[in-house]
Amino acid sequence: MIFEQIKVAPMDNFNYVIGDTATRRAAFIDPGFEEEKLYPVLEENGLKLDMVLLTHGHFDHVNGLPRVVRRYPELTVYVHANERAVIDDIAPHAKIHTIDDGAVLTLGQLSIKVYATPGHSPGGLSYRIGKKLFTGDALFINACGRADLPGSSPIQLFESLQKLKRLPDDYEVYCGHDYGPRPYDTLGNQKESNPYLLAETQETFHRLRMGGNAAPRTRLTANPDKDGRSTESSQVESRPTLPNIKHYDYLIIGSGGGAKLSRPARERGKRVALIECDALGGTCLNRGCIPSKMMIHPAHLIREMEHAPQLQVQPSSVSVDFEALVKRISDTIDAESEGIVRAQKKLTQQDMYRGSARFISDNVVAVGDVYLSADHILIATGSRPYIPQVEGLADTPFWTSREALRNTKLPRKLIISGGGYIACELAHAYSAFGTKVEILVRSELLRHEDHEIRTTFAEAFGKRHQVQCHAVLKKVDYRDGLFHVTYTDAEDQLHSTQGDALLIANGTVPNTDDLGLDTTQIQTDSQGYIRVDDNLRTTVPTIYAIGDVTGRYQFRHSVNFEAEYLAEHLLGGDTSSISYPPMPHAVFTYPEIASVGKREDDLTEGSYLAVVHHYRNSGQGMARLPDYGFVKLIFDTTSQTLIGAHILGSEAATMLHQLIYAMKYRATVNDLLSIIYIHPALPEIVRNAARKARALFAAKAQK
Repeated sequence: MIFEQIKVAPMDNFNYVIGDTATRRAAFIDPGFEEEKLYPVLEENGLKLDMVLLTHGHFDHVNGLPRVVRRYPELTVYVHANERAVIDDIAPHAKIHTIDDGAVLTLGQLSIKVYATPGHSPGGLSYRIGKKLFTGDALFINACGRADLPGSSPIQLFESLQKLKRLPDDYEVYCGHDYGPRPYDTLGNQKESNPYLLAETQETFHRLRMGGNAAPRTRLTANPDKDGRSTESSQVESRPTLPNIKHYDYLIIGSGGGAKLSRPARERGKRVALIECDALGGTCLNRGCIPSKMMIHPAHLIREMEHAPQLQVQPSSVSVDFEALVKRISDTIDAESEGIVRAQKKLTQQDMYRGSARFISDNVVAVGDVYLSADHILIATGSRPYIPQVEGLADTPFWTSREALRNTKLPRKLIISGGGYIACELAHAYSAFGTKVEILVRSELLRHEDHEIRTTFAEAFGKRHQVQCHAVLKKVDYRDGLFHVTYTDAEDQLHSTQGDALLIANGTVPNTDDLGLDTTQIQTDSQGYIRVDDNLRTTVPTIYAIGDVTGRYQFRHSVNFEAEYLAEHLLGGDTSSISYPPMPHAVFTYPEIASVGKREDDLTEGSYLAVVHHYRNSGQGMARLPDYGFVKLIFDTTSQTLIGAHILGSEAATMLHQLIYAMKYRATVNDLLSIIYIHPALPEIVRNAARKARALFAAKAQK
């Protein structure tokens, strides 16, 4: 196995990185007090942090773990089973896997075998420290040397393994601590006394790329000479040759919207590879659209029951079994995702690869130690929550939307940072279930909506939620089970608030930073979004990108449209450029919002006509007695075609569809009035708005 290790050791505070630069994967060993020193090493060497390996749960070794997990939320933390409870307390949101003696882990091209021998963890934690990580032909020893604990020093541990015949004959040894056989509390510089200790001056960092050679490195052999000194030899690492590369017709990275291309490709007899590093189905199924709406629908019902007394209906009681609700949602979503897994296993034209994809070159992608290429590659890796750089935030157990949708304990008070659709939808759900919600918004709620929608929504939403506009987070502390949040207002005055849960919903960032795009000619913009042309092709002609990673639209329905276009373009012979129809969206809050086309804010005075008709002035309005609700239509003054539609109120997302269709086919105000509307149904509100517009156009024509 050909690989290159990176060994990092500020040897004072228990921090190490082992990295495989051929595949750009890295493992963090014992993130202690000064783990921040190692981040530049990861960046300089182009490494993605895949895992954290903990030798034991002593504070010195794990104190930096919460910060590492917040910085790299997708990594996996490996720890001995005896320490699991300790790590759960320190980093409750980490993806933790327990391991024991003999476990084998994979890091890029490296196979890491775990060894454990008896030892001691300062602080009295029950654990066997002195875990050894055996990586191919290299042994990484990490141990606390204590004279009063036989077998605990690096030398003694190494010799014990030799006697147990646990090591091969040909290997290298690296040891990070300056610990020899002296007691733990009298440590000094013992490089000379420890023949198995690799000196700091010999730590070298190599960057291997396809087609390049590694610099010579100094090898420390495991066999000391007769005087107890390490023997050294220099050798030049030859350039790596990859194992066999498996070739496909189509290689798709991401099982969300990207999967929409895999089926038509298979149906046309193409060989397909699908890569996914998370649960199958993508963000929408697992931690976005579907679970959020499963949570929001019961919240809608509660709000409707609260409105019922106005209709002379007196509900006897309204309550929610929140834990059971979240369990049902999670079980349903997990079953759907697992159903995709089972279906994938039955496919003969498609292979599934579980793991993170990383480009090695313009046409080779690595997934662990597997290398793939294809005639066409599609990047559909989506986006993830953006985490702002706020003092103290990384050290706290805050939520993103992922945690908020899986949490089973209803908080007494939820603080939300953000004012977009995710923030507002989850605020609506949690408040309906009984949580007090306070929202801290940098500008205003739903600032991308039409101004009348924003204004009315803020009025309605503000009656049920405490909303602080122009609030900027400055500091977050977590102590005694409470978040203490400090923020400034529009006058830059400091304020503070407390809650037992904190949701960060400040937008998203594209999942492109860990794809290894720097090894390709794929271009991104300053925010990391992949540049594509009118055929969704990147700056590499055989590689395409769709969905959130392009920064065009960030909806599941938009990536579905792009995937369907790409199927016709690549498989059906359609050479035309992509042409987006009117792109609608909805916000499933209470009241609900749906919009398509131009906002009044986008247009110049005199170029448009805008009309509003309220829900209450309709047959259904008389039946429902809504507190809020209206339809707003915007027409071009010259052609009288519909160019924008915005709805706030019951069933807004459903109501909008006739207007999406109308805009697609450039319907005029007279076209909207040429059909028969069911009476009394909600769409009559659209008709009534169109009647107002026709009357205004007629009055204008008479002037």
